Amino acid sequence: MRKNAIKFGKNIKKLKKRVAIGKIMCYNRAVRCHSGKKVAFQSNLLYFPEVNMRIRKQALGDKNIVGAKIEQRRKELKMKQFELLEALNAKGIELNASGLSKIEGQIRSVNDYELKAFAEVLTISVNDLLGIKI
Repeated sequence: MRKNAIKFGKNIKKLKKRVAIGKIMCYNRAVRCHSGKKVAFQSNLLYFPEVNMRIRKQALGDKNIVGAKIEQRRKELKMKQFELLEALNAKGIELNASGLSKIEGQIRSVNDYELKAFAEVLTISVNDLLGIKI
């Protein structure tokens, strides 16, 4: 049984690498007796606590001036990137996670219709996104 316990420990280490942070994962395994027959299933609930978000590795680019404000407003609303993408897709803006990340990192330029959709989804004016004070 000790051999199985060690093997189970290694599997948990592998599982920690695959499971999203902040999730509860149910890890099932068959418990075998000495003859090798499955006797019962043991279920373990594992919780992987949240850690701080990753810090941007690259410096901000110079392709747009709204990316940093989009990211700031999204975080103020406690909205995740995929939630923002879903809302943009509902408005007809076809954008993937990489594209949004590039916009927020100011590596990709933003079209006018995308800017309007960002303002509507994030409930902020276009002027505020552009930094225009009237």
